[in-house]
Amino acid sequence: MDSKEYEIKTSDNNHKIKKQLSELAGICNDFVFDSKRFWSYVKLVNEAFKSLKPLKKEDRESLWREFQSLCEKAKEIQSRANRNFESNSREKREQIIAKIKFADLNSKINYPKSQNLLGEAMSEMKAAKMTKDDRNKCWELWKKIKEGLNYEKSQERKSNYNIVKEKISQMSNTAVYGEPKDALNEIKQIQSELKKYPMDDIYWQEVQSSLKLYWDKAQSRLDDYYREKQRNWEAKNREHEEKKQSWRRKQEGAQERFTDLISKNELYIDRLRNQIDDLRSQMYDGSASFKSRASGWVDEKLEKISDIQRTNSDLEYKIEDIRKQLND
Repeated sequence: MDSKEYEIKTSDNNHKIKKQLSELAGICNDFVFDSKRFWSYVKLVNEAFKSLKPLKKEDRESLWREFQSLCEKAKEIQSRANRNFESNSREKREQIIAKIKFADLNSKINYPKSQNLLGEAMSEMKAAKMTKDDRNKCWELWKKIKEGLNYEKSQERKSNYNIVKEKISQMSNTAVYGEPKDALNEIKQIQSELKKYPMDDIYWQEVQSSLKLYWDKAQSRLDDYYREKQRNWEAKNREHEEKKQSWRRKQEGAQERFTDLISKNELYIDRLRNQIDDLRSQMYDGSASFKSRASGWVDEKLEKISDIQRTNSDLEYKIEDIRKQLND
């Protein structure tokens, strides 16, 4: 290679490396430093130093110093970024830990709020950029508090179940032996209060099953009561109807007897009148003694007719009274 060709080649190689260093300098930026991209590009520059030959010694040394300076700058930026990252991580860790502890303090006052706070803490842990150590500290505390809250929740739900179970136990005696309506009202009351006693699903299912059991028992007894009441009512109605029909038959029988008696009395009155007429006819030709006796007989028969007529009047009044009662 002659000197001219050497100069051209070294100048071209120098220019190529300078261009790469310029691009590397652009990546080595305090505001938008991309560590992974920078060090990947460093490998390319290293390869260029190895592969681009010839290169004048003084140029190589100058370019290498610039290259080393960029690497040192990148390390400083990266170190500063790491320090900032660690500081931010600690600050974020303290914020998350404070929220987790606050959730623990609130558990006895407002359990749903504690759950929400733990949920927020978990979301922040997932989204936050933290060191592995800081993240682990948050996670360990979160698990500890969560387990404690779950235990408290479990105990509370078990306690709620026992409270409701005792209410059902007190109600069961009424459902089986007491007034069915009272039992049904008690079951409705327990149902309306269940929302105040949250419990695990297995307990809730048992409570619902027990309430249904005693509801069915009380309802069955109430149905039996109403059926018995209906039977009694129907029996009384039948008895009343039978008595009414018996009374009607008696009244109708009496009406018929009274009517027949009036008819018989009228016939008897007719006979008595005929007898009176006969006696009066006989009195014209009879002796004084006969006339005296016949006059007494006539008076007796007239008295008898009056008695029968009064009797018929009474019977007609009774018949009219019976007729009115039957028509009411």
